[in-house]
Amino acid sequence: MANQRIILVQTIGDLEEFYELRDKNILPLVLKLYKNEIDILKIKSFDHSPSSISVPYLYKTSARYNGNQEYLTLWENSLQELIEKRRIYIPEFIDIDANRKYVDYILQTYHSVFEDQEYANFLCTDYRHKILFRDKKRIFEKLCSNRDFVHGQSVENSSTKNLSDLVSETLENIEKIEQNKEKIKSLFN
Repeated sequence: MANQRIILVQTIGDLEEFYELRDKNILPLVLKLYKNEIDILKIKSFDHSPSSISVPYLYKTSARYNGNQEYLTLWENSLQELIEKRRIYIPEFIDIDANRKYVDYILQTYHSVFEDQEYANFLCTDYRHKILFRDKKRIFEKLCSNRDFVHGQSVENSSTKNLSDLVSETLENIEKIEQNKEKIKSLFN
């Protein structure tokens, strides 16, 4: 699984859709699972190995419920670990409206910039748990990593989005997600 190319999709999938999408190297931001599925997969135990792209390792429970179903969100720490160990590379993101966006950096860089920090490195911005988008696809994509050094400044780059904000936007637009599901799926056929 070394440097597997994965696409993040701003959608809500069930367990069957997760496996269908995973076979195409796609991860939905949110899963909607029944309680018995959560119990069978032992999702709440957090003792899973990062050796595979699995539901228990990648998703954590959220506070959102719908009857006997629960929404699980992609866990930034799991993504971070897979990226750091060069198991996955995430070059693209598909938003709610089925627009393809290219990912520059995701989750973290080497240092952070906080003005009150004693040892701040003002040549680098920390995009931990954020996605920094680029205007076009990388030319040498296979040589890249999502952990490249970012020259930045202490003000936030307008091309970044918090992963948690994208998850919240997904959960707030369930109807829109359902309307655009087929449009999103058509991008991968």
